[in-house]
Amino acid sequence: MDFARRIIEKLNTHFWRYGFHIVEERTDFLKLKSNKITIVFSHDWRGNENNFFFQNIEINNDALKSFFHSDLKLSQLPIDQFVINLGLFFDNEGKSLMMGDEKKLSEIETFNLVRARKYTNNLIRSQVLPEADRAWHSKDFKNFILLLDKLDIGDLAQSYKLKYEIAKKKV
Repeated sequence: MDFARRIIEKLNTHFWRYGFHIVEERTDFLKLKSNKITIVFSHDWRGNENNFFFQNIEINNDALKSFFHSDLKLSQLPIDQFVINLGLFFDNEGKSLMMGDEKKLSEIETFNLVRARKYTNNLIRSQVLPEADRAWHSKDFKNFILLLDKLDIGDLAQSYKLKYEIAKKKV
């Protein structure tokens, strides 16, 4: 049985309970909508990855742990276990979202923005810090300052903060 059919077969009662109807169904993709919410399930056969999106927000193991304070897992599971865990999620931690609770929807959107911002900041840091190190070693203090100004200085290691202060005095 294909991915979408397994989800429908096992979780149909959850979908009906919360007023969802199928909008799109393919072998490896299922999209449902209620009057307030869209949820999407997909499966990547190449990487054997299952995905669950709630209002375009990926609900993965990190989101389950960080936002919902749940020990459930959705990532890196066989399809049948993924479906079982979805059912548990819909009955417990995800119930208010499935019901369209505006406060919870706003909270998860905020959580997702913070998560995206952290990811972006980490990406920028991984690009900027090696450049800043090269500037420091070549005594290009002006460029060192310009590079670190792209980051939140307060989040940097103490050694970078000290170098930043030294560089400002040398420029």
